[in-house]
Amino acid sequence: MLKNGNPTCGICILLLFLIQPLRADSTDFAFYYGVNPPLEELSAFDRVIVDPDYVKTPPTPRQDSTGPTWLAYVALGEANQSRDYYRKIPPAWFLGKNQIWGSGVLDQTPPSWPDFYLAHVIAPLWKKGYRGFFFDALDSYQLFVSDEEGRARQAAGQATVLRRIKKAYPGAYLMLNRGFEVLPKIHDAVSAVAFESLFQGWNEGEKKFFEVPEQDRFFLLEKAQEIVKQYHLPVVAIDYVAAGDRSQARATAERIKSVGLIPWVTTPAVDQVGIGSKEVQPRKVLMLYDGKEQRNLDELPIHRNLSPMLTYLGYVPEYRDIREPPPAYPLQGRYAGIVSWLQPGSSIPKNDLALWLVAQASQGMKMAFLGQLPFATVGPVADAFGLKASVLSKVDTMARILVADPIMHFEMEPIPDARMVHPLKAGAGKTLLRVVGNSKDTMDAAAFAPWGGYALAPFVIRDLPVRKALRWVLQPMDFLARALALPVLPAPDFTTENGTRLLMVHVDGDGFANLAEWVPNPFAGEVIKKEILDRYPFATTFSIIEGEVSDEGMYPDVADKLQPIAKRILALPHVEIASHTYSHPFDWPSFKGGGKQGRENHLDIKGFRFGPLMMQREIFGSIRYINETLAPKGKVCKVLLWSGNCNPDETAVGLTYAAGVANINGGETLITSSSDSWTGIAPIGIDRGGHYQIFAPNQNENLYTNEWKGPFYGYENVIETFERTDRPLRFKPVDIYYHTYSGSKQASLAALKKVYDWALGQNLFNLYVSEYVPKILDFNGFSLAKSGSAWAFRGRGDLRELRIPASMGFPDLAKSRGIAGYADVGGNRYIHATGSEGLLVLGPRPPTQPFLWSANGALAGWEARGRGFLMTLRGHLDLAFVLAGAGSCRVTADGKPLEGNAVQGGNRAFKLAARGAAIEVACP
Repeated sequence: MLKNGNPTCGICILLLFLIQPLRADSTDFAFYYGVNPPLEELSAFDRVIVDPDYVKTPPTPRQDSTGPTWLAYVALGEANQSRDYYRKIPPAWFLGKNQIWGSGVLDQTPPSWPDFYLAHVIAPLWKKGYRGFFFDALDSYQLFVSDEEGRARQAAGQATVLRRIKKAYPGAYLMLNRGFEVLPKIHDAVSAVAFESLFQGWNEGEKKFFEVPEQDRFFLLEKAQEIVKQYHLPVVAIDYVAAGDRSQARATAERIKSVGLIPWVTTPAVDQVGIGSKEVQPRKVLMLYDGKEQRNLDELPIHRNLSPMLTYLGYVPEYRDIREPPPAYPLQGRYAGIVSWLQPGSSIPKNDLALWLVAQASQGMKMAFLGQLPFATVGPVADAFGLKASVLSKVDTMARILVADPIMHFEMEPIPDARMVHPLKAGAGKTLLRVVGNSKDTMDAAAFAPWGGYALAPFVIRDLPVRKALRWVLQPMDFLARALALPVLPAPDFTTENGTRLLMVHVDGDGFANLAEWVPNPFAGEVIKKEILDRYPFATTFSIIEGEVSDEGMYPDVADKLQPIAKRILALPHVEIASHTYSHPFDWPSFKGGGKQGRENHLDIKGFRFGPLMMQREIFGSIRYINETLAPKGKVCKVLLWSGNCNPDETAVGLTYAAGVANINGGETLITSSSDSWTGIAPIGIDRGGHYQIFAPNQNENLYTNEWKGPFYGYENVIETFERTDRPLRFKPVDIYYHTYSGSKQASLAALKKVYDWALGQNLFNLYVSEYVPKILDFNGFSLAKSGSAWAFRGRGDLRELRIPASMGFPDLAKSRGIAGYADVGGNRYIHATGSEGLLVLGPRPPTQPFLWSANGALAGWEARGRGFLMTLRGHLDLAFVLAGAGSCRVTADGKPLEGNAVQGGNRAFKLAARGAAIEVACP
């Protein structure tokens, strides 16, 4: 042990660490004690310590047992008055008060203390789902107990508490903060140890940061060496730096790693996604909008037009109304940037938003402002952003472009509007668009700046009233990437799996009872079964509207004919069952008194009354009816397809989650040769009060047929949408989405067959809606972190594809983990994950060993075997897959040899008349 701060001994210890870095295992840790913890970002780590007052229930572990262990922060040596058990503690058990933190210091020696702590602190947290505990304030008794004998009794009391916990919960993960005195007595029950301030510390009393004195550092290093060498436990060093100083945080984390310890560098309040053994790459972008606008968030361009650009880049929009107080926690490590899009004329809120933006910019958070600036162009805030406005000389009647960067004429040229010219200079940075009026007043209408960038209306999106269309003036992806300094990352991709574009088929049940317009006038539902479902093998999600086919529905006289048709459809082996509600609401906000009322808002069902209480009837009731009346034995309803305007509120969306079914519809992606604009690409979904509504990837035939007014063959143009959302960039999977009433007209039926035939000619990965929806949810929660030069990723195992520009390099399969291969599509490289997590290492050259290039089925299993591998594929179509680098390898399917065909690039393509197989690739 270091005596009297002997520097020679200290240097020896430091040299020992540098020569033989200590590391008991490769586990990494994260700590977050603040409100509203970012669980997705924190889930990149193996052990995550959170305050259970702010995380009432830890996230549910995955079925494959991967993912983090969530530990509850608990103080063993102190109790704060905010804790619900504080008032139950007998006053005699308090040794005194910790003046710095304002909490009571607890005596560890009362005989009843272990049982009390187990019953009132640990047991409730275990019941909530916590399976690990981080014990803080273990040394607090030393504030009041100074004699050696007394301290020994306190340590023995703590050991008794910890032993009692381990006996009651043998599987519990117990972690100590310091506790050096108690550790020798309890080390066999402990899983890890942490201590604070190895290099950078925080003085709570003086409210300042400090460099840890050498003597204190060497003492901690000695203790760490003892813990690792004698007890073989991982040791975490928690250091503190200012929230905005990420460069110092990175440097401090590297210093900690250099001596073999596990780092966590964070703020003194431990309310930031800090830097540990790896650094989380934040994927969320904070999106600021004006809640006083006359449209719903669904219709605002920041969601409707901008969010699809962000999700393609791999980022997740998170919306916040500018009328709400801005976040009170540090943004670094949590958000990749801030974006606002306000319409001209929006009133600036009278809160501290502007000053908050200045503070965030000063801490290095990048921002992009679109439409209108979220602060006045004159004053200290504008000055802080380097913007200089002046008084307009006179009202301009004409304006022209002086400077226009290529980024400012994407889908149409910028057209200056003299009425919107206001003198404004961007200051430092790069002017992207400069407009001058006939009064010689100039306006920098778009610019990049050290803090980010901005683009003012009307130079973002332009409305073309003659054609009733929108066009991007600004190249949105390039602008966002450069303004926010977004790093190019392996983007989680929801359009593709195993290098193959996804295909869904889902059918809204509308018009099931419509009569076909040819003799003998069969029901449309019967036509769809005979002409489509019986002929095409695709996995299909088919929905029923209870109010159309039930005995109490719109057509009771023919219900006895409709229900058998529905039963035969739902019994088809390739059909997944869905509900399209009970009365097919056309305007979901009407449930709570907004929007349309009366019969025009739902199917005309005799005796039906629309109202708030009917929402459960629409969802739970329709699902129950289908399961009990129409579904064959062994099949149940798995999906609810939104009806009408597809604009349910948080209550309705929450009911689908409560019912245990996936939900989809809404969005309206529509991009064709006659309307060829990225503004036609819809978002992937929207958060409804904590419940996520998933949008359909493509629009149904209603819009392609002018709202079913004709031409009724119009749905064949969806093929153009499929093509334009695949090239040059793959924005969407293929989604053949239509209504049952398409079976009532010859033209619409012919168009539907043309679309199906097109799909048969493509190489597609067919899946059900219930399999697609989890991919979107996984995309939103997917975590990425840099681990040295490698990328660590973790999801829920539903989304299995990563996408990088080909210029980033090739997967180094020998060094990577959880990667089966890759496929090149256009200028992008699609990388196939084998499970819910892995490590992607990139290199300059292609792999030399064989790998999976593409497959139309899912990887149900993967095992590396020497220079080959064993993979299990499962799909909804006959299997087709391509192997790369396997020219001299023996390939078998369920033990039987396979002969492949040579294809482009020297790859080998295989086909199987089976929906599942174990494929072994054995190479010399």
